[in-house]
Amino acid sequence: FDPDGILNPNRIVRSPPLTESLRFGTAYETVEVDTVFDFSDFGGLSRAAEQCGGVGTCRKTVAGTMCPSFMATREETASTRGRANALRLFISGQMGPEGFTDPSLYPVLDLCFECKACKTECPTGVDMARIKSEFLHQHRRAHGVSLRSRVLANAEATARWGSKLAPASNLLVNAPGLRQLSAAFLGLEGARKLPRFARQTFLKWWERRGETVGGAARGGRSDVAGFEGSGDSSAVLPAGSGSSGDPESASSVGIFADTFTNYFEPRHGQAAVRLAEKLGMEVVVPPRVCCGRPLISKGFLDQARRQAELTAAVLFPLAEAGIPIVFCEPGCFLSLIHI
Repeated sequence: FDPDGILNPNRIVRSPPLTESLRFGTAYETVEVDTVFDFSDFGGLSRAAEQCGGVGTCRKTVAGTMCPSFMATREETASTRGRANALRLFISGQMGPEGFTDPSLYPVLDLCFECKACKTECPTGVDMARIKSEFLHQHRRAHGVSLRSRVLANAEATARWGSKLAPASNLLVNAPGLRQLSAAFLGLEGARKLPRFARQTFLKWWERRGETVGGAARGGRSDVAGFEGSGDSSAVLPAGSGSSGDPESASSVGIFADTFTNYFEPRHGQAAVRLAEKLGMEVVVPPRVCCGRPLISKGFLDQARRQAELTAAVLFPLAEAGIPIVFCEPGCFLSLIHI
C-alpha cells in the first residue's frame, strides 16, 4: 500500500517479524553452574535469572520496598530487572568467556542489599538475594576474596573481641584517623560512626540474673562447646519441658541471642525477656551461636553451611519440645527460614 514509506513517515515503520530478537532461540545457550544454593524451585540458576519478565515493578519509587537501590540511584542497573538482564547476558556467554564469575558483573550485583523484597513484591518472585550470594561465592573461588569481605563476613568474631575490649574499643573504632583507614582499606564510609560495642553482653546479663530467677536460669548456658553432639537436649530446656509440647499452649519461650543483640544492643534482648516474663512465660536462652548471616551476605557459603548445621543442632531441642523461638534481629530470622 505504501512501498516507499511516504505516508506518516517515522510513525508507521517496517518492524522485524515477531519471531526475531526473542530471548530464547536456537542461538541462545546458557552455561549451567554447579551451585551451593538449591535453585531447583526455579529449574536451575539460569532459569532463576530468567524469572524476570521485564515488568519493571522494581522501578517503582512511591510504595513498597523493592528495589531500594533503584529508589536511591534511579539507575536501571541498580534495579532487580537490570541485574536479571545482566545475569542473562553473562550466563549465556554474551559478555565474555568467564560467564557467571566475570568481574564485570560484580558492580552490577554489589548494590543489591539482599533485602529479599523482590522475592515477595516481584510478580514473578525473582530471588536476587540468593543469586547474589551464589555469585559472590563463585566469584570468590575464581578471583579470591577482598579484605573488606573477609572482615565483614567474620563480624561475629569482631563483635566478640570488641565487646571484651569495650569501652576502649568504642573510642578506637570511632577515632577520626581509624575511620579514614576503614574507608581506605575496607570501603566503609568515613563519616559514619560505627555501632558501639556493649561491655555487658546480653548473655552476661542473662547469666548474672539467672541465679535469682529460678527455673529460667536453666537456659542460661552461653557456651556452645559441650552442647554440640552431646545428645542432651535437656541442657537448654526449663524444668518441666517435655519432648512433645504444643506451641499454642507453651508456657516457655526461647530467646535467640544473635550477634547484634548480644554484642551491640543487649537492651533489645533484655526487653524481650522482661516482656515474656510479664506474660507469665519461662524464658529459655539456647547456647550462643551465630546464624551465619554475615557469611551468607559475603558469599562464604561453605562456612555458612557449617554454621547453619550448628545453629540447627542448637535450636532443634527447643523446636522438638514445641517451644517458640523469638528472634530480635529480623536478618537472623530470615537467614534461617528463607535461605
